[in-house]
Amino acid sequence: MPNKIKVSREDIVKSALKLVRASGFNGLNARAIAKDLSCSIQPVYYHFPTMEELRNAVKVEIKKIYSSYILESSKEESLHFRAAGIAYIKFACNEREFFKILFMNDANYEFDINDTVDDNYDYILSTITDVYDISPTDAKFLYESLWVTTHGLAVMIATGFSTPKPEEITRILTNTFKGLLMLVKKGELI
Repeated sequence: MPNKIKVSREDIVKSALKLVRASGFNGLNARAIAKDLSCSIQPVYYHFPTMEELRNAVKVEIKKIYSSYILESSKEESLHFRAAGIAYIKFACNEREFFKILFMNDANYEFDINDTVDDNYDYILSTITDVYDISPTDAKFLYESLWVTTHGLAVMIATGFSTPKPEEITRILTNTFKGLLMLVKKGELI
């Protein structure tokens, strides 16, 4: 009798990430994972009694991947706030399906960027207050306002609508930030 293939929880999540990366959550099902791992569907349902549990585990891993983009960007760029925006856009470019899952869903959040929307919120906010010597309230305004521009660029890239060059992205983000910072510093916000 041949040995049974042992499939771990980690193997299943890794396979699920591969499938989701290619086709989003629409491509995720027990049969596709079983085919990818050359096993039956039994190990999938043993480790994840429901597909919702598997989707949640995949989301946790996708958030880790996104956070690694933010962390890596802080090593490459001295202006960490700009680096975070560029990392967000790189994530949308390199991981389109993952980006859509995290940032293009029907969550229907109020217009308020916080740690519910982005696990890196506190870090990103601190990069503004530390460097530009402004209040947390003004920093939040800058973050939310620039996030609209950043998110718009990222969505255009993730959906294939447009693919701006890296220097165009940097120019747009930098000029938008400088204009908003000038308004904050002059006390001219509306």
